[in-house]
Amino acid sequence: MHQTLFYIDEIRALINVDKELKLKEIEFRQSLLPDDLLRKFIRNSHCELCS
Repeated sequence: MHQTLFYIDEIRALINVDKELKLKEIEFRQSLLPDDLLRKFIRNSHCELCS
């Protein structure tokens, strides 16, 4: 029984780490694409690199 509780805690810890990693990934992706650049991209429907 004690062993099972240990595994449940391990799984919870892993899930929390996974959630934190996903949040960091989203923050990182957003930091790569500033709002003004994103607006230009949407307005021009292409980026400045391919024009």
